[in-house]
Amino acid sequence: MKKIIYSLIIGLALTNINAQELKRVYSIVKELQNEEWYLTQKELWKKEVDKNKKNAVAWENYYNAARALKNLNWKNEEQLTKYSKECAMIAEQAYKATPKSYQANLIMWRNSGNNQKYLKHLEKAYEVNPNNEEVLVNMLTQAKIMGNDLAYSKYCKEYYKTNDVPAGLLNWGYNLLSGLDNNAIIFTSGDNDTYPCLLVQEAKDFRKDITILNTYLLFKDDYRNRVIKKLGLPQLNITFSEAKSQEEYEANKQKIIDHFFKHYQHSKYVVTTSIEGFRAQYGEQLHLTGLAYKYSEIAIDNLSLIIRNYEKRYLLDYLKINFSFNIGEQVAENAQVMYLPALTKLYKHYKNTEQNEKLEEVKTLLLLIGERTDSLEDINAIIEEH
Repeated sequence: MKKIIYSLIIGLALTNINAQELKRVYSIVKELQNEEWYLTQKELWKKEVDKNKKNAVAWENYYNAARALKNLNWKNEEQLTKYSKECAMIAEQAYKATPKSYQANLIMWRNSGNNQKYLKHLEKAYEVNPNNEEVLVNMLTQAKIMGNDLAYSKYCKEYYKTNDVPAGLLNWGYNLLSGLDNNAIIFTSGDNDTYPCLLVQEAKDFRKDITILNTYLLFKDDYRNRVIKKLGLPQLNITFSEAKSQEEYEANKQKIIDHFFKHYQHSKYVVTTSIEGFRAQYGEQLHLTGLAYKYSEIAIDNLSLIIRNYEKRYLLDYLKINFSFNIGEQVAENAQVMYLPALTKLYKHYKNTEQNEKLEEVKTLLLLIGERTDSLEDINAIIEEH
């Protein structure tokens, strides 16, 4: 089971498409293809750019393909450097060719790594195309970092209306939030376990008492200090930009998490998608409660919490049948694997307590999720074992 979850956290199912035709290149958080596909698309879109330097759509897809290759090769220093330079080159050329397009300005902003010196490009992209989903998600993130609550709420609601986030991920975000204690904090780590929760909070006005802490954003000094102050925690004197080594950088990350776990007085959680980054240091203090792990230095009756969340709080019909379509639908289905740890415990519990009707309900969900996430063999082994 752990192998299944880990593999789905670090990557989505690859689609082996080798078509020699132009395809829109989405961010890898929406749709992940194999490396050969991105190489092909990069060359195809480059040809389009060479035909017409004013083709902003071609520049965007050309850049997205190169950026995907950079992200896929993040462990390969040589390849990472190569594609990073290529992304920077494409960004500069795109802006030179189409400086008034939202695509070129958005590329400049994205390639800057959210460098505030390039904020004018994001603002220009929004001015040109205020309804574009990529522009809006960057605008809401920037508003959150800057602590502009009114703008953040506005952009969240506008982004929600674009239907960019699959309904399945929004359902997942709703269930995650519904199972948490009042005024809790929860650590997330990526786009697909952060934005669904933010949108459910703001667009649906649900569980706004919860503070969602994306670990990537917490490494931004001004944002982290603002959150610490808002939560009433003691000041933490760490400056990430001054870290002199990778070891110091990692040590600072650990100090930040420790600070929240130690000083925040209400419940603390880690979303299931992020557990691998916390397990080594806090494994004994993290207790599965459903779609999240609750931090507690003493043992808790987490099985009762799993049962409560499953029977009373989670809305699970979408796991049985889905009536929506989105380019990120496969991502949403892959996220369903995060139900498996809790559902497995429920299955064992209902089996041992002879609650046969509930047992069959959980078994149905296990098999459906297992089939969608290529983990059916493991699910059948669990069922046969019990």
